[in-house]
Amino acid sequence: MRGESRAIRERKALARWLAEWRIDRVLSEVSDGCDWSGEAAVILPGSAGARRAGPACGDIRLLYPVSEGAPLSRPVYVALIEADAGGAFTVAPFGRFSDPALPGEWRTGFRALPARVLCLWNRRRISSAALRGSWRPARMPAGKLRKAAAILMAIRSGADPEDVAPGEVGPPARHPLDPRFRYEAAEAAAFDGEIRALEKAAARLDEGTAAGGIVGEGAGAERLLAAEPAAPHEFGKKPRCDSPHGNGERR
Repeated sequence: MRGESRAIRERKALARWLAEWRIDRVLSEVSDGCDWSGEAAVILPGSAGARRAGPACGDIRLLYPVSEGAPLSRPVYVALIEADAGGAFTVAPFGRFSDPALPGEWRTGFRALPARVLCLWNRRRISSAALRGSWRPARMPAGKLRKAAAILMAIRSGADPEDVAPGEVGPPARHPLDPRFRYEAAEAAAFDGEIRALEKAAARLDEGTAAGGIVGEGAGAERLLAAEPAAPHEFGKKPRCDSPHGNGERR
């Protein structure tokens, strides 16, 4: 609400996030143990995936589903924020909740559930080779990319992201028993595992120890097909599905 103090706004935002987090915990206890790791369609030369342009800043990409450590419980979408001279990218994952949990999480304004919150605190550096099996369902508009880069700069410098994006980032976590610290550790570990696995897979391909496509065809083929743009409109202007997908360099 206009004129609302920052403290009140943060308390309301935290209450919304905690409600969603509690529901997520309950659902995880009764889930069927689905693991996305290792399930994806082959991207072979001459296929629609292989004909796509290489990774570029502003891409929103669905990472190839492979991980080390804890199994992936959801598809992982990332935004490519920066590129360096060596061809690597700074990427940040989109979160699984509708509201930002921390000052390093930004409410993007996208309506599509997988892209509502960008977790810039959880950024990593990843090679372009490790992104070769990813799928690009959309790109970020230039204005949103600039905003993401500005928030990232604030995080790196120790400034308050709220000053860059008022009302669009999460509230700070102060109490040592705040459940967001557990959430932060779990998300960091899961993303670390996926990045490590992607880099190792890319290295194996570069060494010529893997033949043909990325992996094999499997149930995950539908997952990558679901990332195919249905129309040339910008990502988020029209929701792609009815169910949420919930789930390098660091500060």
